[in-house]
Amino acid sequence: MSSPTKKLLFFLLSPFFFLVSPHSALAQIPFPNIPHPPGFKYADYLVGSVVGEILRYVFGFAGLAAFLFIVYAGFQFLISKGDPKQIEEAKNKLTQAIIGFLIVFASYWIVQIIEVILGVKIVSV
Repeated sequence: MSSPTKKLLFFLLSPFFFLVSPHSALAQIPFPNIPHPPGFKYADYLVGSVVGEILRYVFGFAGLAAFLFIVYAGFQFLISKGDPKQIEEAKNKLTQAIIGFLIVFASYWIVQIIEVILGVKIVSV
């Protein structure tokens, strides 16, 4: 076989060998005698609950960052003194900040729509 054929065959068969290996089944063995760390709030939570708690802060931080970038771009626009190059940079930064804010806004509402459709609570407010 030629080298590209060997590479393609290896690429296609690698996931199969990983899935049938005994190491993938070891993830299902419970560890009943491992104590939780003292004071760890999320010890009895599922992974989805922890991710939901983290997302609440991620959305807040991303919204705050987008707002600060919009203010920074506006300030840069004000101090540009009519220089076309600085005005163009400020417009680009303002455009990027608004796009970032729209992405954060849309992602929050997509998560809300998924919560309604699936009937699960992802982000607790």
